[in-house]
Amino acid sequence: ASVLIIGVLYMNVRSSHGIELGGLDLTEEIIFSDILHSSKSYFRLAAIFNHHMVLQREPDQSVIWGWCRICDCDIKATLNNEVYAAVVTPLPESHGEDFETKWSVSFPPQEAGGPHSIYLSCATTNEHLQIKDVYFGDVYTCVGQSNMLFNVAQTFEGREKQETFNFPLLRVMSIGRLESDKEELDLSSVELPWQPASKQVIMHAELWTYFSATCWYFGKSLHEELGIPVGLIASAVNGSPLQPWVSADVMEECGREERSSVECCPTQDSVCWNAMLNPFVQLPIAGVIFYQGESNLYGATWYECGFPLFVDSWRTRAQKQVVFLVCELAPMFAPHPYVEEFRLMQAGFAAHISDLFLITTIDLGDYGSPYGDLHPRTKEDVGFRGKNIALKEIYGYDIKVLGPTMKEYQVFVQQESIITIQITYQEESIG
Repeated sequence: ASVLIIGVLYMNVRSSHGIELGGLDLTEEIIFSDILHSSKSYFRLAAIFNHHMVLQREPDQSVIWGWCRICDCDIKATLNNEVYAAVVTPLPESHGEDFETKWSVSFPPQEAGGPHSIYLSCATTNEHLQIKDVYFGDVYTCVGQSNMLFNVAQTFEGREKQETFNFPLLRVMSIGRLESDKEELDLSSVELPWQPASKQVIMHAELWTYFSATCWYFGKSLHEELGIPVGLIASAVNGSPLQPWVSADVMEECGREERSSVECCPTQDSVCWNAMLNPFVQLPIAGVIFYQGESNLYGATWYECGFPLFVDSWRTRAQKQVVFLVCELAPMFAPHPYVEEFRLMQAGFAAHISDLFLITTIDLGDYGSPYGDLHPRTKEDVGFRGKNIALKEIYGYDIKVLGPTMKEYQVFVQQESIITIQITYQEESIG
């Protein structure tokens, strides 16, 4: 059914469905539509939000937003019998869309849990929306190229553990490949809207589509450990170098490289940032899981400039020190002249960029992978290691997440044919 009809007498009166709509000053029957993104409505929700979604829990303030066709939208949201007024801001004339204003509602920090319904009402147009089955928990965004796109059905564990895919409080969404030559305000489409995790959702038959295995195994193990709702947003495109994922400001700062056009993959600067990140980069989240770099092996100098600025730009737009968990490039059977240099650069990022941590994968090779050794099927281990790093660095668990980590080394030449290397390890990595 496309609408839910609820009769309301006045403020703080409980409807026949047992839902308190306190604060809505209405004396007539209300029609709450559950069609949240209709192009025919005067106001609608941004595409990143939907039924079954997870919003970031305390200590963050969660926020929802959307668009209105008229300038004087009077929008209010009701959550837990409390009413919150929307902030409405006019959009520049150059945005090129059919709406005039952006509205946004911030909620005070909420404890993990649910389910909740959020009721939205626009007094100006007498339209009403209901967002159903909303939970508060921890939200993670998973970004990258083919190793992040690599889905659960392609992994070793995917076919063997299908009975472990039903988690009602683990919610997932996948954006799908989008490109734009300008910064978009909203997602033009969504490959997989928010859904509770199930075998049908996670074990998608088509390869290189939803749902991301690295993202899934990270979120699943984290949800099992914490016991709270977890939301996962996958935004990945196969074969994409970093340049499509960064903003135009980053490209201006780092300069442009000549790259050959590849039919399968986006190569134009900023097109993925514009279409797949900018529309929701301000969303409060717990962290980012990033698995990318294979397509930049011949451009490490540019990457050394571009990646730190990519992290900075995300944090600036989000107005938060977002945590990044970066996956080390997987081992490759065929020798590559730059892959070791690239991994060292990734380790340097982890050492010098605050709240950025490296997920080690060098021992997780899969030289028999039917998808090429560049794409190992060992994604469950990658997700599990990422979860442990999150438990230590985000949630304060007292656990070891790395093996012995070198602090310094000395080389001693004892004889012409004998060399001794003495390694000193960081104390906190031994135990």
